[in-house]
Amino acid sequence: MLILKYQDFTCIHQQIFRGIKNHFGYSLTKHYEVNYDKLLLEYAIKRYAEKRNIQNPNRITVSMVLRFIEIIKRHNNISSIANELNCSKKTVRKLFNKLNSGPKFPVGKTRYICSICEKKNPTVQILDPVPFINEISNYAFSRTYFESKKIQRKWVPILTFYSKLVKNYNKNKNCKDGKNKAIKMSVRTIIDEFKKVMKEGDFCPKPVTFYKFLQKNPGIVSLDILPYKSVGKGQNKKKKTCTPKVKTPGLSIHLRPESINQRMNANDYEMDTVVGLIGIDYWRLLTLINRKTRMAYAVLVKGNAKSVKEGLLWLIKRYNLHIDSLTIDNGIENRRLDEIECIGQIYHTDSYASNQKGSIENMHKFIRYFVAKGKSFNSLTNSDVQHIMFRINSIKRYSAVNYPSGLSPIEFHKLETNIDLTNLFLQD
Repeated sequence: MLILKYQDFTCIHQQIFRGIKNHFGYSLTKHYEVNYDKLLLEYAIKRYAEKRNIQNPNRITVSMVLRFIEIIKRHNNISSIANELNCSKKTVRKLFNKLNSGPKFPVGKTRYICSICEKKNPTVQILDPVPFINEISNYAFSRTYFESKKIQRKWVPILTFYSKLVKNYNKNKNCKDGKNKAIKMSVRTIIDEFKKVMKEGDFCPKPVTFYKFLQKNPGIVSLDILPYKSVGKGQNKKKKTCTPKVKTPGLSIHLRPESINQRMNANDYEMDTVVGLIGIDYWRLLTLINRKTRMAYAVLVKGNAKSVKEGLLWLIKRYNLHIDSLTIDNGIENRRLDEIECIGQIYHTDSYASNQKGSIENMHKFIRYFVAKGKSFNSLTNSDVQHIMFRINSIKRYSAVNYPSGLSPIEFHKLETNIDLTNLFLQD
């Protein structure tokens, strides 16, 4: 029988423990052969380089694998390999298991003898780095929603709740009754509502996580209920200027004290009007908002100065408002506001500069959830308007300036003044 000294494989000496508690072990010698296709390896490395930002959960990189292949040819025990790789012995064993592509048995009558340990006819384990490098490259893909059943099960509760909200929104978004009309909701508000009904152990994502999930997995759920977000709208437009035909009451907004600009006072307000259909016979909404608490009020008025003056007086009387300062625009309907004696100081914005009273302009988008742009307000009564404003004031705010995150205007107003206006909004 032909006896050959086999030089192509490496003899590795490992210490294997029988039990966890006693740590009595015995020595085990395994034989490995590095065998791979160079072209496939180059292709796998190139593919990994294109996805180099992918994180491997085992923290084993391609460079470590290639270096490991070279090191095992020079050492015959795991400890020395771990020292040269500057890693633990556990990582080295994990590398052997990851690269192991199966055993190679002796063939024919030829007897092989290991040149290191003199063992006859050893079973050789084939080490191939190509499959493992491909596994690292595909790790991120295997963690996607469509590929991972575990991730799909994790998202079931929140997506089921979200789908119910979308279904209810699509069903009631055109409801003429302001009390039952469904409005759009931000992701943060949806998550807060989900926390109230979620079961113990359910996954509840953060708003940023939910937004990323919707971005990476388009088409899974409908986006109808989410409000439209405008980014950088109008920043490059040329500013328009004009001289108003009628002098606007009050001082320029540039003379407004810094305490008002920083929202430090409790009785500073902004006022504006919301137009439905343009015409003499069509009603408008006169809106008023507290700059500090974001508490909003509204009443139906006509488009003339007398009606606007009477509407503001009605709001002041109904809700017992104390107005130290009022910021308005240059509309001709505001020319008689200086006749109201209970208003402290009036400030007016520049022409075509609605951003200078951004609080009330931002609040108007909530009104458009109930009455779309271009729709008439004639079908509404003042009672309907007060119910709508109650729902708007019940929406929690999170990113407002100098505002406690997670409180609604009604809650913040009650915290500041110890007065609950809920009954005034809901009474007919």
